[in-house]
Amino acid sequence: MKERLGRADKLAIERTLLANERTMLAHIRTALAAFILAIAILKLFGNLKYSFLLGVLTFAFGFLLILISIIYYYIRKRNILEL
Repeated sequence: MKERLGRADKLAIERTLLANERTMLAHIRTALAAFILAIAILKLFGNLKYSFLLGVLTFAFGFLLILISIIYYYIRKRNILEL
């Protein structure tokens, strides 16, 4: 049986939810930096042998980071709210 939550418990849950959101936004900021790096690699070093591959891999890393952070955000949020 769930106990009735006090004010301190509700605030702790709210702080945890906000920390979870900040973490997701930090991951998205890192992914955007990876996108910018991929564009820079493709534009500045486009004539080098492996620059296209490196640019595509960097872009894929940024895209996967966004997907994983959004998925984990909702998983953690659900787990926090179940407490």
